[in-house]
Order: sequence, then structure tokens, then C-alpha cells
Amino acid sequence: MPREARTTIDRPHRAFPAPALRSGESWRVLAACVGADPEAFYADDGAVQELARGICGRCPVRTICLADALDAPRTGKHGIWGGTTAMERANLTAGERADARGRAQVALTALRMCETPTVA
Repeated sequence: MPREARTTIDRPHRAFPAPALRSGESWRVLAACVGADPEAFYADDGAVQELARGICGRCPVRTICLADALDAPRTGKHGIWGGTTAMERANLTAGERADARGRAQVALTALRMCETPTVA
């Protein structure tokens, strides 16, 4: 496996303030890329891809995003998802995929535990 893919997946996660979901909200509302130019995440230019990765690097739901890309062939084939390129995701071993999915499940469970009630 290319070293580049392994360092992207194995990079330790930084501590972020615990985000909170409102009841029934998707994790996507907490993504750092909300409001960013979507073209950056689908660019062929390496410099532009690095800008997208920079956004992913500070994202509190990065692990969930990566697992979503691994589980959703329609979105996972192209673009930067969870800080990885399509090639990096394709080169992940079965164990690395399982590990990414497991970390995402833990993160999603934690987000749901922090849900704030929806005010009607």
C-alpha cells in the first residue's frame, strides 16, 4: 500500500470540542466542508486537493465521512471524503476499512449521546 494512504488513515485525530447534534439531524451538518466550494473536493489539481484535505483535517466528523464513503459506492468512487482520495480508499486493506468503520461507529454514537432536544 502506498505510504501516502497509510499516513492519511493512521494520522492521530486532534482533540476537538464535542459537537452536538439536534435530535434527528445528520452528522453532515457538523462537517467542516459545509459551505466550502464543492469543486475543491472533486478537483484533479493536487494543490486544490490539499486545500480540501486541510478542511477535512479540522473536521469533527471526518471518521464518519470516511466510513460513509467506504459504504456508499455512488459517493465513494470520486473526490475527497474523510480526508482521502478515491485511490487511497481503493487501496485500503479489509482490516483498515473495518477499523475506519469501527471508529466511525464510535464517533457517531458519541455524537448521538450529545444530541440536544429539538425545540418545537
